Amino acid sequence: MGAASGATGTTATGDDEAASIEALHESLRTGSPTALERAVTLSRRALDAVDAPDAREASGAHDVALVRANRQANLAAALGVRASRTGRVEDLTESVSLAQEAVLGVPDDDPDLGRYYSTLAASLAQLAELPLDADDRLELASAAIEAAREAVARTTDDDEWLPEYLSNLSAMLEMRHELVGDRSALDEAIDAGRRAVALARDRDLPGSAAYSLHLSTALLRRHAGTGDAADVDEAVEAAQAAANLIPVRHPDRPDHLIAVAIALATRAEQQQNSRDATEAVRLCRRAVRSRSAHPALGARRLANLAAALRIKYLLIGRRADITEAVEVAGSAVAATPPASTERGLFLAILGAALLLRFERGAGPDPKADLEAGTAAVTAALDRCGPGTPLRRRCLINLSDAARARFLLTGATDDLDAAVRYGREAVDEAAAPPQETAAAWTNLASALHARFQRLRMPADLDDAVHAAEQAAAALRPDDPLTAARLANVATVRQLRHAHTRARRDAHGGRDARDRTRRDARDPTRRDPAPDADRQVALRAAAAAVDALRPDAPESASVWSTFGNTLLGADDSDAAVGREVAGLRVDAHRHALALTARRHRSYRSRLADLAGALAARYHLTGDAADLREAIRVQRRAVAASTNGADPDPDHARMLSNLAVLLRARYERTRRPGGWREAADRWRAASAEVAAPVTVRVGAAYSAARLLADAGDLDAALTDYTAAIELLPRAGGQGVDRQAQEQQLALWSGLASDAAACAVACGRPERAVELLELGRSVVWAQILHRRDDFADLARIAPDVAAELAEVRDRLDHYEAESALVPLPAADRDEAVDRLIRDDRVRLAARWDELVARARTLPGFERFLAPASFSSRAVTAGGDTIVLVNVSALRSDALVVTAAGPAVVPLPGLTPAAVERAARHHLGMLDGLRRPDPDVRALDARLRDTLAWLWRTVAAPVAEALAWPERSADLPRVWWIPTGLLSLLPLHAAQRYLPEEYRDSGLPDRVVSSYASTLDALRRSRRPADAPPVSAVLVTLAGTPDRPELPYAAEETSVVAGHLGDRPRTELADAAATWAAVTDAVVRHSWLHFAGHAEQRLGAPGRGGLRLADRPLTVFQLAALRASGEFAFLSSCETALTGVELPDEAFSTAAGFQIAGYRQVVAALWPVPDDVGPRLAGSVYDALRALSEPSAREPAERVPAAVALHAAVRELRATGPLLSWAAYCHIGA
Repeated sequence: MGAASGATGTTATGDDEAASIEALHESLRTGSPTALERAVTLSRRALDAVDAPDAREASGAHDVALVRANRQANLAAALGVRASRTGRVEDLTESVSLAQEAVLGVPDDDPDLGRYYSTLAASLAQLAELPLDADDRLELASAAIEAAREAVARTTDDDEWLPEYLSNLSAMLEMRHELVGDRSALDEAIDAGRRAVALARDRDLPGSAAYSLHLSTALLRRHAGTGDAADVDEAVEAAQAAANLIPVRHPDRPDHLIAVAIALATRAEQQQNSRDATEAVRLCRRAVRSRSAHPALGARRLANLAAALRIKYLLIGRRADITEAVEVAGSAVAATPPASTERGLFLAILGAALLLRFERGAGPDPKADLEAGTAAVTAALDRCGPGTPLRRRCLINLSDAARARFLLTGATDDLDAAVRYGREAVDEAAAPPQETAAAWTNLASALHARFQRLRMPADLDDAVHAAEQAAAALRPDDPLTAARLANVATVRQLRHAHTRARRDAHGGRDARDRTRRDARDPTRRDPAPDADRQVALRAAAAAVDALRPDAPESASVWSTFGNTLLGADDSDAAVGREVAGLRVDAHRHALALTARRHRSYRSRLADLAGALAARYHLTGDAADLREAIRVQRRAVAASTNGADPDPDHARMLSNLAVLLRARYERTRRPGGWREAADRWRAASAEVAAPVTVRVGAAYSAARLLADAGDLDAALTDYTAAIELLPRAGGQGVDRQAQEQQLALWSGLASDAAACAVACGRPERAVELLELGRSVVWAQILHRRDDFADLARIAPDVAAELAEVRDRLDHYEAESALVPLPAADRDEAVDRLIRDDRVRLAARWDELVARARTLPGFERFLAPASFSSRAVTAGGDTIVLVNVSALRSDALVVTAAGPAVVPLPGLTPAAVERAARHHLGMLDGLRRPDPDVRALDARLRDTLAWLWRTVAAPVAEALAWPERSADLPRVWWIPTGLLSLLPLHAAQRYLPEEYRDSGLPDRVVSSYASTLDALRRSRRPADAPPVSAVLVTLAGTPDRPELPYAAEETSVVAGHLGDRPRTELADAAATWAAVTDAVVRHSWLHFAGHAEQRLGAPGRGGLRLADRPLTVFQLAALRASGEFAFLSSCETALTGVELPDEAFSTAAGFQIAGYRQVVAALWPVPDDVGPRLAGSVYDALRALSEPSAREPAERVPAAVALHAAVRELRATGPLLSWAAYCHIGA
């Protein structure tokens, strides 16, 4: 601002005044500090002389006042200039005081009053730039604007000082915009600045440089709010004009050069112009090399150099630039007082440089850069006013930093912070298109990351919205349009894949609807939702069209385009081949645009190989397969880091193995399968790889080896896969993601066990079934027991193991997270994660080995040996029924050891047909008016098939007599879809005797999910006195009335006598009340509705008064119950998608701590409930005796249920009794 506004001596007398004016003009023209000091000294002496006696005598009182005002204004101008150069606040304060006295000391019609107002305005504006309270700064700025307006209003168009007054007004209006975001003030500032520049140019006035400089600053500020390219081009021209007008040796020339650099850097960032960025850095260097008497000026120049270097690094990628940017930004912050108003800006520049260096892995310590950058930007944010561009940029940077920190730490608080900062950034005041797009893109990335972690569909929907808002904010010709459109394609494609997966799992309301429809019409399938895929395709194609030549994101955009073409049109063979060709071409182009040393090079190779393989499968062209193998070999080589393990190496090896297997299947060359198996084996041994990849590789190797007849080698790989499976379940991921992961290896445990049996190792078969099934339940139980046991002996080892486990689980959750393509970042994150995973994996092995040296922990977290699972007692028998394409068997576990009963008729295809047949019956029972006779006949078919294929061979092998006086106890552990069927009720009809004969006549049947679950339910414990909770819900929203529920509860209550109990009926049976009662009581009877979701069984459960109590919620409870009777439908039913996980309501009660559960597989007639419950509790009448404290040992619930069912079986249809079963001890 022109602090020397109109210093003149037109009304003054005296040599000192004239000399002071001449010295001030010389200082303004040349920047001479000596001339400036002389001007201050002479102006002060001239002012002091006004009140000298001889001066008063020479002039009248009126003339003395005018002279004093004039000389006050001259001294105020000189002090203002010195304050601007030295930062001396006392000069500035005195300048304001003198200017105010000058304004007040003359009449309103004085011709010099405009000049005095201008001097006052300039001094007030300088004062407003000091680190004062925001309200005080605004008050000073408003006073400065008012004074500047007075100066302009009192000056004619032909006055030589009008350009300076206009320029001062422009600068002050710009300050108002900075303080309160007043857009109209900024528009007025630019108009005033343009007028000042035009007038000065026409008159060849010496102040033209300053006027152009002010105009450039105002134009850049408006550009920051609108993104108008015309404003930034005009700003560059104005700044260059200012620099050309000021003398080379003028002390203000460095700041004029900085102004040019700022304008060039702004244009470089907007237009991705590296030449502008390079020139900006060059000019900033020249400015920094010039000495400044004012420390604040030096700090400002350093900060601008840092900002220019950061932009240059973004466009060119020279590591030295970002290193220097961090150093000079740090120097700028260090040279700035804490109270300075500019410190926030300098901190933001430092933080942005540190975070960029972290993102690109260009510094010596990425973690330190992340933490320091986050701290700097946080400090900057604390100094930002609302609605300012700086605040928005700080929020974007903090969101990005929080997301990066989450990738390293796994703390979901960081993810939430990333989303929160991202939302705040998009909610800020209107921003230029590029900043708006950046804010939305950043939010999309944060939401995308949180979706990958927590799998909340709402996050994915919001990510799609944010990515599309980012694309919509830009003009079609914006250089960032291609990247933003590619982001839209990425998240749309992800939502398409996720929606399809959810429909596969849930099939509308849930997967039961899909399964039931399939049971009636196996050829029917729901069409996959297509809208997201079509939008993804259009967005990816538009992104390709929008690419500029040599755009840095070109490879990423072409890769995205190729990925969206996957499965784009598989309905027509000819179109499919054409699309496959386009996909190959897109990935070829992406690869050609990727540098060999780029972190994405190997994945681009793998993408091309995958595209070639897909085309091979469509066309059968062997040339595509050969090229795919060659390209994938290059990907394997590119992922080999010498001594440094690379998590991607296993994935690349697995992909190569898939191609080699395809070649073997094509050629059937003897031994051609060996290289594929070797590659998969090598992948499974990669300790730094995601465990999910390792499990898949080991499983694939095992199946290939088994098909080739090398069963011993196959068993080794099956064992490797099974041992990794618990970690692949990912305790750190949400349940839905965990289920999806486990579903990938459905059947793994059964195949492994079948291989072990074929190798003559039934003990190993039992161990593999134990370790590879009920993974989720085992994880929950191990968290409660295994580490707890270790913690009592070695608490430090247990605590560190838990910490390492949680970190590894977090990395498993993030291994599939693919950054949005426009975010060419996370290179440092990738490297840090790789190193941390290797370190954690090694530490895990060390801690486990250390734990196994402790007495009693020799097998800690090791695959269970058969002897430790020997839970049979006396003559009890446990039968594991294993179903596999390799072979199917009953593994009969007795005190003598395991025996194998081959089941040749029990094939996976036969079990699937039986399951579909049975699910069709369940569907019929759900109809409003079921055909009970037809459904009973359908059930009879299922039970007869179970007898022929499973029960009869086992009964014959074990010589179970029919109708013996003391029936033996048998625990069944079915695998796969067989667990959906009522194996306990298997029987056949004997027409010659007019009766049924089957398992109920030979054994008392129970179920267990695993041997370990059965062992835990048999653990000796002090049985608490019997106390019961009776839950009755005769009416549940959206469910039919249960007219016999209250009667059933009354029957049960009568059998309990005066034993303590809690009754929760209808509205009182809330989620909170029931869960509390489950934990407090040892017995539970539930009479109400339940449901099972076959596609998401963990989300089935009991229907309560206010909300469902799901299977997983039950399992999370910590109870010590003895007996639960669930008189409700489908409480024993598992799921279609993950049958080996045994996700049923009854299992939930077992995991919660109930030793025995009676449950049902399907709905039974309403009047059956009271009858069956009465019979069961009659058999448990021993509980009425005061001394009875261990009821299950005196009268096992299984025996009681068997007796009650036998009564129903004698008189009722199959549907009324075969549904009931016993689970547990």
